[in-house]
Amino acid sequence: MSPRPPRDPRLPPRGTILRREHAGVVHRIVVLERGFRYAGRTWRSLSAIAHHVTGTAWNGLLWAGLTQRRRPPKPTAAPQDEPPKPAPERRRPGRPIAPRRT
Repeated sequence: MSPRPPRDPRLPPRGTILRREHAGVVHRIVVLERGFRYAGRTWRSLSAIAHHVTGTAWNGLLWAGLTQRRRPPKPTAAPQDEPPKPAPERRRPGRPIAPRRT
């Protein structure tokens, strides 16, 4: 039997009650030492609970409000002495271009 992986440090202490509102219903989730208690069942992950509640795939920590979505850094502005680069030419969707016959 392999040892259990360490507990995720982003999780609150055992016994903490997480409250999450979805579609006008407040959902209460109790944090256990290994898993979560929700709707009378023990769940292995917050992602499974989030999927059960919403019907879509979610990052459980994000859904429960324990972490924030990482945003990509905003691009820096182009130097003022350089003119902006033109946008690349875009092809209209359609059939692929066939090689020319010679």
